[in-house]
Formats: sequence, C-alpha cells, structure tokens
Amino acid sequence: MTAIEFKNVVFSYSEDGGTENNIEPAVKELSLTIEQGEFIALCGHNGSGKSTVARLMNGLLTPKSGEVLAFGESTQNKKKIYDIRKDVGMIFQNPDNQMIATIVEDDIAFGPENIGLPREEIGKRIDFALGAVDMLEFKQASPYKLSGGQKQRIAIAGVLAVKPKVLVLDESTAMLDPKGRREIFDVIKSLNKEGMTIILITHYMDEAALFDRIIVLDNGKLAMDGTPKEVFARQTELAEIGLKLPRATKLNSYFKENGLDLGEVLSTDELMEKICQLK
Repeated sequence: MTAIEFKNVVFSYSEDGGTENNIEPAVKELSLTIEQGEFIALCGHNGSGKSTVARLMNGLLTPKSGEVLAFGESTQNKKKIYDIRKDVGMIFQNPDNQMIATIVEDDIAFGPENIGLPREEIGKRIDFALGAVDMLEFKQASPYKLSGGQKQRIAIAGVLAVKPKVLVLDESTAMLDPKGRREIFDVIKSLNKEGMTIILITHYMDEAALFDRIIVLDNGKLAMDGTPKEVFARQTELAEIGLKLPRATKLNSYFKENGLDLGEVLSTDELMEKICQLK
C-alpha cells in the first residue's frame, strides 16, 4: 500500500513561486513514492529541501504545484487534513518545542485528548506510547529534567499516542550525542518491525547506512534513491553534492585497496565484527 506520494511537486517560500529576489523553489518537480512499512533515510546537505519535503508530507506545507498524497488523500484537501495529520506524525529537531506539560503523562495525553478520546482510552494510549519507547517508568517525571535522548523518546511517545501509520523525524537526532542517537534508532527500528513507516531526515550518512532505503535530495531535486549499497557506490556524486561516505565505508574501501577484502560493510558495527572474525 502506498503511504506517501509526491507528484511533480514544486514548493517555494516566496509568494510568486520563486522568482522574487531570485529565490529558487525549495522543491522542484519532485516525484516520489513511499510504501507502507518502509524504513527510509531522507538525506541532503543544508538547503537541499529535505525539511521542506518532510513538512509537505503531512500538510504543514502545501505545494505551489503538483500534489502530495497521504494514503490516497491530497494534503490540499482541507476536509482531510485532520485525518492526514493523524496518519502522518511529525517529530522535530528540538524535543522541547513539542512539550507542553510539566508531567510526562500529561504531555502524552495532549494528543489523544485533542482527538476526543474517552478518559479510559487515553490512559491506555499513554501506557502504550510510553511502553513503545521504553519510558513507562518516567510517567510521573518532569520532561524537562530528562536527557536529550529521553526527551526525544517522550516526543515520539506523544505522537505515537495518536497511533499514526507514518512517523517522520525531521533531524530528530541532530542535537543528540551518539548514545542518544542509538536510543532513538532502536526505538524507530522496533516500531518499523511492527509495521510503521519510518522516514528519518538526516545529513549523517553513518546514520543513513542503517536504513533499508536512502533518498538523497540536492537543491530540491531527487538526486539518488536506492539501498545504502547502491547509494554509497556513487561516491563521486555524493561528494559533489556535499555528503560524505560513512566512516565504515571509507575504511572498508581503504582496506580493500590495500589487499584486505571484507566484503560489503555499511556500518561501524559490521566493520568491527568482520575485523574481529579475522584469523
């Protein structure tokens, strides 16, 4: 089943479509299909249009031309935008910007309360969402006293409480340390295994290497789309658009050039495992 589809989408932040003050459209003739259950990294350098694309996915922005469909419904259909935003949840870079309560439980309840769920169901949704991100023990805690990784998990739980089909994370790991990034990755990988579509916007190629599909944008256009192996094979093109290969991929290439062929390696963990297996 198709979750999200872009059909020749153009979007500009200037009212005249991009000609005013020579401002180019942020997204240019983008066509793209994302199927339900995919595990995707959407990558690009700063200014590539990836955050704009994220906001187009659930109608926070609407195209100047073309069409964005979420589960077959146009994001330009105002009568359906409420349902679209329930189906396509969004997590932003700074979790503090998504928190509105002083107690974790109340923060998670905000979404279910706003869609009119009964009190008993709201309680179930709170426990479900916190359990999904392994934060149930922090139910009565103040979110502002948590670590960055824990705050981001609470932000994810707040969206999960509405039970979306798609989770879009817009640079949601950018402010976290490696431990925090690993925590978030473990959470979204677990959600994906249960059938949720995950789209992580990132410029960290080491992070992107852990996903099943990588979509690369360059100046608002689709530059690459494929598996990590397919995308990382295009080293010269990646460099030209300002993206670096994962460290593990670069190291593996160096080893291969010097006579040590470890086969395909996409992550640091895989590289270390293969090195440890050497006799």
